[in-house]
Amino acid sequence: MTFTEILSESWRWSSWAWLVVAVVVAAYLRLLWRQFAPRHLGYLSLAVLVFLVAMVSPVATLADGYLFSAHMVQHLLLLLIVPMMFMLALPQRPLTRLFARSGFDRFGQALAYPPVGWLCGIGVMWVWHLPPCCDGSLLNPGIALLKIMSLVLAGFAFWWPVFSPVVRYRCPAEGAVMYLFSGCLGCTLLGIFLTFTTKTVCPAYATFGDPLAIRPSLLAMGLTPSVDQQLGGLLMWVPACTIYLSSIIAVLRRWYRVSEEQENEQTISA
Repeated sequence: MTFTEILSESWRWSSWAWLVVAVVVAAYLRLLWRQFAPRHLGYLSLAVLVFLVAMVSPVATLADGYLFSAHMVQHLLLLLIVPMMFMLALPQRPLTRLFARSGFDRFGQALAYPPVGWLCGIGVMWVWHLPPCCDGSLLNPGIALLKIMSLVLAGFAFWWPVFSPVVRYRCPAEGAVMYLFSGCLGCTLLGIFLTFTTKTVCPAYATFGDPLAIRPSLLAMGLTPSVDQQLGGLLMWVPACTIYLSSIIAVLRRWYRVSEEQENEQTISA
């Protein structure tokens, strides 16, 4: 079986992810239909698309017992891309009014404390690559669901101090840059470890069943367990840091734009 054939046979058209998408999109449109702008719908569409890639496409099938590297792609999409895109899809005005209420405000302030988001985002990344946790998520459907939920929720917590729709919860530009850079460092250390360690991080990938009968084809492509783990480490190392560095650039652009607007206002006032 060629790699193209493997991909064509690996879509999960009956996945529960479709129901999740339908509920989230319906709730978004119902609650915010008068508030969002076209750019918000663009971000929502990206969040939905990336979530489906992670949960329905061959990435999900290969991550579920075949390739550690596919597991890593799924991990990065659910932790870093989906939460960030969905957060950028939230309009500021209604969320600012909502978080003006005392209970929501306390929750927003707690998430805005940078160590909370950092520990959630980086911590969940490391925890799910401990051998017992990684193997458990493959062998137990309940743990697998817990992993998916924890990745998305931890991603929301991580991005909240940077891209929160409520402006007062965002870190100052210099703090956000350090926050994101340290996140990149956390990814780099994990990626280096996964790439160069001689220990098998997720042994279940080598012994998992082969319901699609594609494992011989994967091995013929050179995707042995050791090579697969090295590839997964490189994915955690380089693409993940690219996401953090791109976010740093976005923060600096936002800071420059706000500074320029304030300067213009001062000039006009003078």
